[in-house]
This record gives sequence, structure tokens and C-alpha cells, in this order.
Amino acid sequence: KSAAQGTVIFGVCGGFQMLGETLSDPDSVEHGGTINGMELLEGLTVFAKEKTRAQVRGVFQDIEGPFRELSGIPFQGYEIHMGLTQIENNKALTYIESVSGTNQYNKLDGCQQHNVMGSYVHGIFDDHGVSHTMVRSLLKKKGIDIPNLDLVDYRQYKEKQYDLLADAIRASVDMTEIYKILEVGVEEQE
Repeated sequence: KSAAQGTVIFGVCGGFQMLGETLSDPDSVEHGGTINGMELLEGLTVFAKEKTRAQVRGVFQDIEGPFRELSGIPFQGYEIHMGLTQIENNKALTYIESVSGTNQYNKLDGCQQHNVMGSYVHGIFDDHGVSHTMVRSLLKKKGIDIPNLDLVDYRQYKEKQYDLLADAIRASVDMTEIYKILEVGVEEQE
């Protein structure tokens, strides 16, 4: 109902899979069988035995609807999912390429249909250009204009948090002993 009224819906990974028509598990990777999705996108997901795991970079394709300003904006993230989603009459949301993992690939990812979008890429909102554009687009849709909108760069914020965590660990743990264990091993220490 909300999607039909124009509410923006964006699913990532399993959320993307659920937006489609069906989710099938012919090899009983999870629980087996087929269930209906939300049918907001024309996509069919089939779980696979192999899990896709890779860091990716990509760029948004020609976007329609409320997030059209995302068109051409680059991003980074990662994929970690079971299965593939075949997209029927929807347009691809992004083009991605793997930058890690054993299977190198380039492919179209996700899909869009008006105000409903989905992607397999985790972290797609972490890039400042993406999050800033999305927030501005949502504000514009609501008729709100904040000329000097200043958002936190989430990627920088996360890096600062990792540094704080590392500092706390260094202050709480005998790092000399940790390094010794890494070099010699636990069994030889005893």
C-alpha cells in the first residue's frame, strides 16, 4: 500500500530479495521450498549452494523517480549473499565490479521500479556522495530545502570509531604478549 502511494522503499541484500515475486530454495540451503515475496519488483530469487562474498565498487545507473540524482554516483561496498535474483522488466540500479574474492566479475546489480529499489550491495549508503544525495532527494520530495545541509561522512566516522576501539584494546591488553603468541604460538609458550 505504501509503495503504491509513492513511499520510497530501498531493500538491501535479503531485503532486496524479499521485494521480488518469489524466493526459491531448490537445494534446501535454508529451509527448502518456494515462498512469495512482496511482489514490488519483478524479480525471482533462487538460493544457491555457494555464497557470494566480495568487496565491490560500482556506479548508479540511469535512475528514475525520487533518487534520479544518484545517476552516475560511484560507491563502494560488499556482497555477501546466497543466491541470485533474476530481474524481469525492471531496470538495473547499479553496475558493480568485484575488487576482492576468488571470482572476479563485472555485472549489473539490483533493480529499480519507480520508487522501489533494491541492491545486493551492503554499505551502499556509506559513501558520502550517496547518503548526501539520498537525504537531499528525500527532503526535496517532502518540499524541504536546507541549502547548507552538512551530513556526517559515515566512512570517516567508522574509521574514527575503529581507531578508538583499537586504542582501547591497546590500553587494556598486553600487546607484547599478543605479539609473542602470534610469532611463537600458544603451545610453545607453555
